[in-house]
Amino acid sequence: MVSVVHGIPGQPVDVYVNGKQTLGNFQPASVAGPLTLAEGSYDIALTKPANRLPARCRRTRTSASSPTWTPRPSPR
Repeated sequence: MVSVVHGIPGQPVDVYVNGKQTLGNFQPASVAGPLTLAEGSYDIALTKPANRLPARCRRTRTSASSPTWTPRPSPR
């Protein structure tokens, strides 16, 4: 299980996991979850609401020993 905390002030976002919108119009200072995600690697993308999913996403990993959701910058 994963909880998502929105810490970007003043900017709602859409959250995509593996190309599928998981949270729409996610508001600052909000917490979503717990969400069920199996252990593994995921492509995570944040966009302004109603924007298209970018071609390059951020990658994160979930595991039983590290249940936090932590996006990492995409390689350039």
